[in-house]
Amino acid sequence: MSYKLVIAEKPSVAQSIAKVIGADKREDGYLEGNGYIVGFARTGVVTETVERKEIGTSATRAATIEKLVRIGFVERKGNKKTKYLLPTHKGVALITVMPEQIQSPSMTAEWEQKLLDVEKGAFHDTEFMNKIEGMITELVRTYKIIEDAEVLMHPVLEEIGVCPCCV
Repeated sequence: MSYKLVIAEKPSVAQSIAKVIGADKREDGYLEGNGYIVGFARTGVVTETVERKEIGTSATRAATIEKLVRIGFVERKGNKKTKYLLPTHKGVALITVMPEQIQSPSMTAEWEQKLLDVEKGAFHDTEFMNKIEGMITELVRTYKIIEDAEVLMHPVLEEIGVCPCCV
């Protein structure tokens, strides 16, 4: 099963989020349900849980989160006590038009396992790349264009002030 990971700053925030998204099964230090894992950052349980569910390593997750923030797909919100990540308009638009298969954490876990196997010599790198190439070819061949995708991916324009000539 693939999961979407939600990380909150503290348990009370994690419980509130879990209630809203339907993650109602209590586990050891996190909540699970409806395709989500909801944890909080202070315990370290989140890292262990995610690694147990085979969704990357802490280093790759941190680098991925930083890249998503830098590119503008998510933004950090909150105050000094509570911080959380929220998808931006651009992030929501990307997920909307991206094929479900590419969104899957289990696919990422599978690729990471294959890369480890390549590193150990148990799997050939050319075979790994051929599988990726085949999957991408199939996705491109079968992809159905999302209606109004160009509207979804259009940048949100922000007002930056009043034009001095128009005043």
